[in-house]
Amino acid sequence: AARKLARRFDRVLYDGEEGRLAKASAFVRQIMESADLCMPGSSSDEEALKTARALLPVCAKLNDLLPDATAVFQVRSMEAWARQTPFGKRKTIIIEHADRMLDSSRNALLKILEEPPAHATFILTTSRKSAMIGTILSRVRRYRFIARDNDSTKAILSRVFRDPDAQETSVSEYLSRFRPEGSHRLNELGLAFAQALCAGAGKEACTDKALAAMACTSAKSAQEILKEAAAISANFGSGDEAMAWSFPAFLDAALEGFAKLVRKPDAQTEAIRTARRFAKLSRDALAKYSSYNLNPLALGERLAAAMAEADGGAF
Repeated sequence: AARKLARRFDRVLYDGEEGRLAKASAFVRQIMESADLCMPGSSSDEEALKTARALLPVCAKLNDLLPDATAVFQVRSMEAWARQTPFGKRKTIIIEHADRMLDSSRNALLKILEEPPAHATFILTTSRKSAMIGTILSRVRRYRFIARDNDSTKAILSRVFRDPDAQETSVSEYLSRFRPEGSHRLNELGLAFAQALCAGAGKEACTDKALAAMACTSAKSAQEILKEAAAISANFGSGDEAMAWSFPAFLDAALEGFAKLVRKPDAQTEAIRTARRFAKLSRDALAKYSSYNLNPLALGERLAAAMAEADGGAF
């Protein structure tokens, strides 16, 4: 997993844009060197464990430098690399959060998906299939993966992370331990933001039991929650670059709240419609944040206002 993270900053993806790698290069080098030391036979178990524990915070810092959306220059670099003859039999390109791509990136991706090289496989991942455009969905084979239950998560934390006493209910929640101080509170505020948005969904919530139940748990308004989140994150990183991860993390926590909402047995059409509306608006907010460097607090306020509109609003 650490090697995979480092590959996200491979120079192949940044051809002509090497300046963007300045902050990540030191972390990448440290991860690759430390990963080698953790390999069987490279050091004792005690030394490997010490190295791995020191490596996790470095991985968290590098992960925070990941762009929120795949840039068009990266898609073009992928295409050039994919068309080159492989050293082995095949080449594989994985694009995570494919739903977050801007139109320019999507159009560039469509070009190669229409006529992919015979030796190349493209894997696109998303937790929001409804946010993917139809022209891309029509060119891929779809697979659906069901979220892990608590028992499966505990087994992974015990067997893979060697932490049988972990109390977290998801791997992402467990890994958030290694984020900078304040991330747990930010996750709580993200969930509270989702609850507040449900409370402002309107009278339709009264006919949807799951949505109404989630709305009833909200004790603060969306604006109050945004201001508190901004206060503990230096305005979502605007005042401190070390907190640049906070705005995407805040929206992801809110999205997870909506994901849990639609999985409830009593969730009806309005709950699903509200969750989809938030997924679309949060994707647009992240795109504007990463591409145009707009003020994250203002983006959050506009998102809340658009959610409150009866017709879904315009972002």
